[in-house]
Amino acid sequence: RLSTLPMADADLLRGYHERTWKEIFNRDQRLDTKMLLGLSDAGVQYFSTLYDAEIVKVDQQFERLQRLLQQKGWADRTAVFVTSDHGEAFGEDHQFYHGSFIHDAQTHIPLILKIPGAPSSARIPWTTSQLDIHQTIAHLAGCPSGRWATGYPLADRSGTPLPTFDRPVLTVLDLHRSDPSKWEVGIALGDVRVKASNHPYIVNAHRIDQAEEVAQIKITETAALDDDRIRIATEHFFVDRHNFNKTAENIPQPEWEASEDSNDEMLEALGYL
Repeated sequence: RLSTLPMADADLLRGYHERTWKEIFNRDQRLDTKMLLGLSDAGVQYFSTLYDAEIVKVDQQFERLQRLLQQKGWADRTAVFVTSDHGEAFGEDHQFYHGSFIHDAQTHIPLILKIPGAPSSARIPWTTSQLDIHQTIAHLAGCPSGRWATGYPLADRSGTPLPTFDRPVLTVLDLHRSDPSKWEVGIALGDVRVKASNHPYIVNAHRIDQAEEVAQIKITETAALDDDRIRIATEHFFVDRHNFNKTAENIPQPEWEASEDSNDEMLEALGYL
């Protein structure tokens, strides 16, 4: 409970939770998390515990799903993926929340695949992505991939990892915008970070140890870059964003559902409201 925290931490977290609900969930506005840098160690631990409680809740629902598959006799013919949409930062590199920067705390997430009949486990030694899930399901089902698909099948029906390549980490933040050109896309390749600017053909690139030295790069200038890693990361950025745009042209705009009262009750039980 917030009442167990120092008053300064309690006031800070209470204000943060209220603003999160109003600004992100109601208006899709990004929230500046710099205010959370004022938390004590106890406040950060409390914040992390709330997140752990969410994970426990998801684990409970996943157990229900697994029991249902067993009861229905579907477990032996169902491929199951376990993953997350993103990680969460609790002060790493002076950052909180998610979608705020390209860091392992936000991009290194679990991706576990159970394939029916696969005799043993194997670890895929490459950078993977949620984009690979669609491609893997299509491959297991014997379906063709989409022309503009950005992803790779991870394993065959025997559970054997399929060869791919180690590519940059890709992050996408859509904030419920149906136009992919307005999404916040980021690429991480080793110590290089590439993010979109407000211009559709220009990106900002830098190395993490030189965060102040940001280079603006046009799509026509990537071949002339002297820094190979920044050039490769930038080319990946433009290719991935191009594929998003092409895919979106053939997909109807989604219909977003309003929040239900039960969601408010769950968030309040977890301590967020």
